[in-house]
Amino acid sequence: NCGAPLELGESQSILTCNYCLSNRQLNAAVEDADGVVSLDHPAGVACPLCRTEMVRAAVDGKRAVYCQGCRGVLIEAPIFAEVTASRRKKYRGPEMVPQLIEPGVLDRVIECPKCSNPMEAHPHYGPGRAVIDSCNRCHLIWLDNSELTSIERTPGRR
Repeated sequence: NCGAPLELGESQSILTCNYCLSNRQLNAAVEDADGVVSLDHPAGVACPLCRTEMVRAAVDGKRAVYCQGCRGVLIEAPIFAEVTASRRKKYRGPEMVPQLIEPGVLDRVIECPKCSNPMEAHPHYGPGRAVIDSCNRCHLIWLDNSELTSIERTPGRR
């Protein structure tokens, strides 16, 4: 209500303003197909792809960092595992046909927004043909726009 940034509350489903104490239900603010909710609060890091200042965000009520430019998501590895497992278990819609990975996609090198070391591009070893970027040092995963949806909707054991 006052224009201050919203924070993800303890309940993980309510956004709260620390200034005017107003609340907003999280599911009312879904921004894109991956279900990322921007909290419009600077995260203090630049996007590894487009260099846009990233913002705090939530994915299924879990903390993440979001680029409003290219719509990529930076998420901690344990949270990524939890979100993908939960989404795959719940998903009942049509499955996507997996596409072969183009070899050149694995050659991409982006810097980890946290430590600036190169992230490793590799196929997601769960179901799907998404190529994710990970920093083993910081335990962070970078997902390009729609990769989370691709992993969720790929055929396989649920």
